[in-house]
Amino acid sequence: MCPWTPAASSIEYFWKTFEEVDFVIHSIYAGAPTAGGEAAWDTVAGDTLVAINAHDLHKLKMPLGGEWATLPHDNESIIAIPEMSLQMQCLNFLRQHTYSDQYDYTHLRTFYGAAQDVSQRVDRCLERLRMAFMCAADLTPILRIGHVDGKQGWDLKTLHKCRNVEKLQFWSAGKAVGGVAEGSILL
Repeated sequence: MCPWTPAASSIEYFWKTFEEVDFVIHSIYAGAPTAGGEAAWDTVAGDTLVAINAHDLHKLKMPLGGEWATLPHDNESIIAIPEMSLQMQCLNFLRQHTYSDQYDYTHLRTFYGAAQDVSQRVDRCLERLRMAFMCAADLTPILRIGHVDGKQGWDLKTLHKCRNVEKLQFWSAGKAVGGVAEGSILL
């Protein structure tokens, strides 16, 4: 269950078993930064802005008279970014921060300012993701494995009901608003 979203008709679910993750992760999203990895992260951590109608604000429990940014040519269309995009931007930023001693991210606006400014952005992202994880509160059981030799572990190959993120990204791209400076929401 989620609050109202203009993307409701594009939400589609599927079952997925998470892969077992061990000490060697083979994913474009993991490990030391590469040009291909950076491009992949840029794709999933998009910053596409969309517009929602001001008359739909009550569905989000938001006041109609707020100081919302609107499209330059339409003051009834309020500029928004899907929560999923913010969360992925935060995750990407935390990854970049982790590897900032190995890869130059100083050209990104999220790394502008003093070290304290960047640390505050890290803290904001950690807190936003903590709230999102606690809100979702995934209760999928992760089973303990007992081996005959006495060693124990966890079976991380767990089944989850997931949203089709590619379809939601396609929806966002189709609803993208032009003529608005996007920039990073993390600043």
